[in-house]
Amino acid sequence: MQLLYLQGNKFSGEIPSSIGNLSQLYKLGLVRNMLEGNIPSSIGSCQKLQMLFLSKNNLRGAIPSDVFNLSSLIIGLYSQNMLSGSLSDEVVHLKNIMKFDVSENRLSGEIPENMGKCIRLEYLLLKRNSFSGSIPYSLASLKGLRVLDLSENQLSGSIPKVLQNISSIEYFNASFNMLEGEVPTKGVFQNASAITVIGNNKLCGGILELHLPPCSKPAKHHNFKLMVGICSVISLLFIMMSFLTIYWKRRTIHNASLDSPINDQMVKVSYQNLHQATNGFSTSNLIGSGYFGSVYKGTLE
Repeated sequence: MQLLYLQGNKFSGEIPSSIGNLSQLYKLGLVRNMLEGNIPSSIGSCQKLQMLFLSKNNLRGAIPSDVFNLSSLIIGLYSQNMLSGSLSDEVVHLKNIMKFDVSENRLSGEIPENMGKCIRLEYLLLKRNSFSGSIPYSLASLKGLRVLDLSENQLSGSIPKVLQNISSIEYFNASFNMLEGEVPTKGVFQNASAITVIGNNKLCGGILELHLPPCSKPAKHHNFKLMVGICSVISLLFIMMSFLTIYWKRRTIHNASLDSPINDQMVKVSYQNLHQATNGFSTSNLIGSGYFGSVYKGTLE
């Protein structure tokens, strides 16, 4: 069996794990039924599977990592279920995936950085989940991307400007998240009818048609004040160090002068020698007198 197409019925219960025995299956369509339970990991055994349509059921749990190992998969539709958990990094193995739709589930966690390595991806639809974290810059590697829908999640951070370099993109929707910062203005972002960013109260800039507030530059102003403060502190420290250096130099010179060996070389004269040299401090040898005492001339032998 190569084609199993059962969509639009009222099938209930779980998808049987025995479906993994269909090794030649290339298309499995189970859309619009009442199927429940987990996606069987045995689907990963269908190595020729190219199209997997599981949308609009009541499926639960995480998407098995075995399903992400289907390198032949071109289309994977899982939307409008009750899937939970996070997307596995194994998504990188979807080398040929062109459309990946997990919209309207209960998925959480960050968008895998490896998603940017699915280079054939044209449609990436993640709306109405609980994805958090930032929009991966690696998505700019998807040069054939046509539609990127990230709306109604809990994404934060800014919209990467590198996304404006994807020339093939036709529609970008990041509405109702917690994004902030400046909206790019080139590429798809210069076409107001091709982008939707409403519901992100901290976004600014962008083209005029988006009616977003202009981006102020508080960060730069804050950085300027911060730099002025740092320079002032450095200058004050430099001045203090200069004063300390001058003080220590002067103190060193003063101490050196007190300890100088020149003092030891000065001639020592006794009072008796002075008495004899001035003839008993005779008034005939008196040179002068003042507030501090009298000055005599004398001759030392």
